[in-house]
Amino acid sequence: MSAVDVTVAVVTFRTDHDLLDRCLTSARAASEASGLRIELVIIDNSVSDELHAFKDKADRWIDMGENAGFARASNRALESSLGEFTLLLNPDAALEPTALRTLFDAGQAQPEALFCGWLRAHGKTQVDAFMLWWTSLGRVLRRNAYRRYLDETSATSALVEVQKVSGGALFGLTTLLRSLGPFDDRYFLYGEDVDLSVRARKAGIRRYAARDALVLHQASSSQAQHSQLVEAARADAAIRLNSYHLPRLVSFATRLEYAVMSAVGLLPGLGRTSGSATVRLARLAQIRRWGLKADLPRFDPQSSTASRR
Repeated sequence: MSAVDVTVAVVTFRTDHDLLDRCLTSARAASEASGLRIELVIIDNSVSDELHAFKDKADRWIDMGENAGFARASNRALESSLGEFTLLLNPDAALEPTALRTLFDAGQAQPEALFCGWLRAHGKTQVDAFMLWWTSLGRVLRRNAYRRYLDETSATSALVEVQKVSGGALFGLTTLLRSLGPFDDRYFLYGEDVDLSVRARKAGIRRYAARDALVLHQASSSQAQHSQLVEAARADAAIRLNSYHLPRLVSFATRLEYAVMSAVGLLPGLGRTSGSATVRLARLAQIRRWGLKADLPRFDPQSSTASRR
């Protein structure tokens, strides 16, 4: 048996200091409330010393030496995880005191399953954390129905079977996560948890959100700080997912739908809720980069395409 019950791994990239402090403090508090032994690991992608003040708050600090992306940094943490279980926690997320014990008990009861905390943002359940979609229109059409499913099922069940386990608070047996990857590091940012969930489903691994493992998430904090980079990476991930998991002609059709929806958002008076014209242009640049290709090298945040203004 491991001397550490849970490794809590937090990937950072120029993270807001207040949010990171809240995250780390909540993990320590949840450990104390649960009586579980944790190992708190920070994996830093910042390529600077701006977060080094937090080194003393971690049990281990991993400096990636580059902006390696979420998937690659998470995989590095998992390689050296000392915990029987591992929790991947976003730096802008905070655990409620009972969350860690809830996840741990669920994991012990079903070690062959994957779990995620019940993410809430701005007072509402974060539906997108648990729902899988392939097109922008599909997301819009299905979102309210999936919210009802989450609300109704969580009213009678502590574990809700979900389509996707969010990387924002992903929990599982360390050996199980290692056997799955867990992440395909061709995804730089976004999409890696969807890819994992699809692969887990194909392998017969069930995926649950734990109702009582409440996680408060400051949604879109990275989007606000690094909007163009984030949107370019998000677009690359969306196209990559469809290319890897859908029939080729279907994936091309979803790519066309994505381009049309993005272009429509540039029209005056439309699409104001999804970001500025600059952000949409970053999305369209990735669609153009992919064209009709079935695969591309990993997204490069330093490339001229990714950083175009």
